[in-house]
Amino acid sequence: MNITVKTGGFAQEQTDVIAIGVLENPDFYSAPLQTIDQALGGRIRELMNLGDFTGKLKTTSWLYTNGAITAPRVLLVGLGEYHDLTVEKVRQTAGHAVRTIRDMGLTNAAVPIPIEATPEMIQAAAEAGLLALYQFDEHKTSNGNEDENKKLESLTFLAENDQSQATVEAAARRGEVIANGTLLARDLSNQPANYLTPTQLAEKAEAVAAAAGLGCEIFDKATLEEKGFRTLLAVAQGSAEEPRFIILEYTPDGEGQDTVVLVGKGITFDTGGISLKGGSGMHEMKHDMSGAAAVIGAMQVIGQLKPNVRVIGVVAATENMPSGTAVKPGDVITSYGGKTIEILNTDAEGRLVLADALGWTAQYNPKGVIDLATLTGAVITCLGHIAAGAMGYR
Repeated sequence: MNITVKTGGFAQEQTDVIAIGVLENPDFYSAPLQTIDQALGGRIRELMNLGDFTGKLKTTSWLYTNGAITAPRVLLVGLGEYHDLTVEKVRQTAGHAVRTIRDMGLTNAAVPIPIEATPEMIQAAAEAGLLALYQFDEHKTSNGNEDENKKLESLTFLAENDQSQATVEAAARRGEVIANGTLLARDLSNQPANYLTPTQLAEKAEAVAAAAGLGCEIFDKATLEEKGFRTLLAVAQGSAEEPRFIILEYTPDGEGQDTVVLVGKGITFDTGGISLKGGSGMHEMKHDMSGAAAVIGAMQVIGQLKPNVRVIGVVAATENMPSGTAVKPGDVITSYGGKTIEILNTDAEGRLVLADALGWTAQYNPKGVIDLATLTGAVITCLGHIAAGAMGYR
């Protein structure tokens, strides 16, 4: 979906629908909402006075304009109470709105942006507009279902004047960049393992680096052996697919910036190795490189937003497979950093590949290291699917 920003009234906007946020407090009408209500002969106010639409969070109501304005439809989207309105609620509401519009089979929409909207809210709306419509259907055979053709192709943010347009444009573009980085990470994580081997993941990272202006270096198996990435190689030795170590680097202009390192676990398929997992749910182990996907997506965003901090993203990529050459429980391996590790369970492979990756990052003398990994299912047992586990120290 394309997001565009322009000034001008909504009345002459050529679009399938005007979507407008409505607060639950009837005493607060934004300028765009008041103008739309007047154009429709007070129908929005009447709807709320009757209680047929209250503005409650994520509720919607369709109005048909009957030629009062160019757009044939208006979608009212509830924002909840004014005093409870947050950036996150704007994000949720925007996502709900674009899905509602998409499910109606409409292809374009316009959103008047009130002057009261903060840049953070505009950014959140742009992010949600893209993320809420995400579907991974790259390998899906079409069955001719008309629902497959429902795609919202364009979303226009209507700024009130030229001055506000610059603010809306900057916030929307930032949201678009961040959302596209997230979409990249989702696509990488959703790829089947036969379409995303460690080598192919490295090729994807190289393409991202070239497009985003990042430095990129890839270590193949021979280089890993030469440099002493022994725990990464131990996990990889059971697979026919060679491992890769990916380094992406963003360096801003100027001198003396702090360095932050992002480290991603990139197990492109995890059987558990000799300590074999159960068959139920093993197909989901293609997602065991989601930490790597997040790092690559984040580095794409960083390359485009250009923060004033040096950022290095590293990914340790391999499969974890059982075979006659696989690492075994009881084996002792020496990590890149020189520590010996006794392997008791080969399904704890994430700790092994990250040991080498984290050991490598010490040379950058970073201000901070952020390690992203699908390290254990115990996090889901503890926190469910609504929160990520985080640990840290200073």
